[in-house]
Amino acid sequence: MGYRSEVSFVIQTDEPETKKCKDLWTTFITEAKVHEDTKWFMSILCDTADEETKKSYEGWIEGTGLDMEKQSIVCYFSNVKWYDSFNDVQSVQALLELADSYIEDKHPLSYAFVRVGEDNDDVVHECSGENGYHLIRPVTYIDGGDEIRGSIET
Repeated sequence: MGYRSEVSFVIQTDEPETKKCKDLWTTFITEAKVHEDTKWFMSILCDTADEETKKSYEGWIEGTGLDMEKQSIVCYFSNVKWYDSFNDVQSVQALLELADSYIEDKHPLSYAFVRVGEDNDDVVHECSGENGYHLIRPVTYIDGGDEIRGSIET
């Protein structure tokens, strides 16, 4: 079966109501669609992938969406093998790197990425841009089991 992870990321403009951000988003998405390293994942997001690719990744893209009007990409993948050597993972990482290059050039864009592995200490959280930290982040908590025969007072 292999090691599995939960993965989520968000990319979006910081001020979707402005013309500057609308133009920026169109430019970003256009570039991502044709960029050699990102076009595979963009074909999945834009529903232009060939039937073989769609069939292979049907369950993998649950919760994934590109919203041109809201100027956002929101993705959630549950129970996936997330290895840096996989082409699909490389395509997603390239998309995040493209977003980061826009942010480094002072464009009003933000992103956040979270991967939580099966091991307790296997958590990756990356974010960039003015709103990156507020988009998504990992949360840990204590959950009492059904077998506790006492009480935990808080």
